[in-house]
Amino acid sequence: MKKLIEIRTPQLPDIETCMTTIVETKDFDSVILEEAGGVSAIEMGVVLGQYCTKEIFLKITCRDRNRIALHSEMTTAAVAGLFKVVIADGTHPAHTQFPAAKPVYELDALNLLRMIKSNSPPFGVADLSPLNSQPWNIGVCIGGLTHADIGRARKFASAGADMFFVGSLAALTEIKQLTDKPIFLSVAAEQTQDFSETLREAEEAGASGINLVVGSNKLSNGILR
Repeated sequence: MKKLIEIRTPQLPDIETCMTTIVETKDFDSVILEEAGGVSAIEMGVVLGQYCTKEIFLKITCRDRNRIALHSEMTTAAVAGLFKVVIADGTHPAHTQFPAAKPVYELDALNLLRMIKSNSPPFGVADLSPLNSQPWNIGVCIGGLTHADIGRARKFASAGADMFFVGSLAALTEIKQLTDKPIFLSVAAEQTQDFSETLREAEEAGASGINLVVGSNKLSNGILR
């Protein structure tokens, strides 16, 4: 099974420790970098790619950027050769390290996916170069198992999502009925006492892999050792 780690990029001065830990981690061949007030995920992805052969994903949330900034982020990622992206609405700032920040949410992840994959609706004016000319591999996040979650997963599949990240085995089972695309089970590191057992359960449920979600401040505490 494919094994990924998802981390928030660190705040200075922790970047060297974070980079070294990721490079030396042998159990995970892919890493998802989320920028949440720390170092640029694109910058870190570029540097990380110079030191290891791990598959690198960027996680981009609609919480932090309007469409101008999102277009800039995707364009910069393309220039950097980082075409594997996970998009999400993003946790409200009230539940982050920056509770006083104002959320943006001009676009949601579904509209962002449509704009990346088919330029519909377009990001801007007609002569803006469409992002769908690039070889994107786009993952999306499904938060739960409600009727709204499953309906959204169906729309994501129709819009061209290349992979799905789900938060429970029950959601995985339901979404497997909607798509033949890879589905990864996302689990929080602090809630995972036996990773081998979680891996076995995900494999038995038909997951394509597992995504271990950790905070950058957890990297040096032995979780990935």
